[in-house]
Amino acid sequence: MESCGVVRVEAQAALPGLIKIMADWRPDLVVRETCEFGSLIAAEGAGIPQVEVAVTVLEELAATRGLNDRG
Repeated sequence: MESCGVVRVEAQAALPGLIKIMADWRPDLVVRETCEFGSLIAAEGAGIPQVEVAVTVLEELAATRGLNDRG
């Protein structure tokens, strides 16, 4: 599964900068995209709560195709 390796490399590359930003800034909450893991690791290490949001077009596609109609 090649995408897992890419995610790991990107998280490792971003982690030092994210740790510094969180130490300097001390946000109350980290909001991260579902597939972004560097900020998850940095937030956990700093004791900062984090939440994830899913950025996707699936709901828009479903709406345009009438898939969200329930009635």
